[in-house]
This record gives sequence, structure tokens and C-alpha cells, in this order.
Amino acid sequence: MKALVTGATGFTGGHLARHLRRQGFDVAALVRPSSLNRTDALKREGVEIRVGDLTDAAAVRAACEGIDIVFHIAATYREAGQSDAAYTRINVEHIDYKDLNTLRRFISDRGKVRSRRVTGLSRRHQAELGLAIRRARELALLPYVGER
Repeated sequence: MKALVTGATGFTGGHLARHLRRQGFDVAALVRPSSLNRTDALKREGVEIRVGDLTDAAAVRAACEGIDIVFHIAATYREAGQSDAAYTRINVEHIDYKDLNTLRRFISDRGKVRSRRVTGLSRRHQAELGLAIRRARELALLPYVGER
């Protein structure tokens, strides 16, 4: 079985890729061009390196060719000089009204939607969050008032 691991140059993804190799999987790693300098340990373990960026749909499609299972571990973290848009582009793409655990993180104990200042979301994602919470409430998936 052939597995693709995103985020394999990071701590968790790297451990997962090496573990899968030891379990007998053929492993490929989708690696950003800026992270190629951190692939030596993966190559020594027999991990195939596929260069591409998660924000490039064509690169992701190409990386998935011949793959049976994908382990999506990639995320971006705070680095100097990286814009807020870079974090939301990698870490947040869509807010689902059925994902109640995520939505509850953005609702106060009084049932109010937390402000953008508190959530740290971009305008677009804050608007998507509000819409998702309204949809979940309309379908009775979430209460309109806080838990007491």
C-alpha cells in the first residue's frame, strides 16, 4: 500500500512517515520547496519526496497519483515575516456547520459568537463562522443560548 504524508518535514508528520515505512508501507511525502533542506532523514528511511505546495491544487493532484491513502498532517506555524493570510490559507479553508466541536470553541458560555479580536480569524473566516453557527442553530444542532 502506498501512503502520502503531508507535513512530513515537521515533528508529527516525520514520525508518522518513518513509522509507516517500518510497518511496510511505501511512503511519499509532499514537501514545500522551502522545506527541501529538511528531507535527508526521510530519504534515508526510503521516503519518496514529492515537491509541491498545499495551496496549489495541481501539485496536490500530481502528488496523489498512485497513492492509496493520504495522511494530511501539514500545518503552518508562526514564523517571522509570514502574513496572517498564509496561516488561514494552509490551516483553515472552510468552516462546516456540522462540525459542532469546532463551532463550540467560538461560542462563549453565554451563547454569543466570540469577536474577531478574540478568535483571531480574518474577516472572511469570521463571516463564514457566523454563517455556520447560524445554520447549525437553525437546524437545532446548536442552542441559541448558552449552557447554564
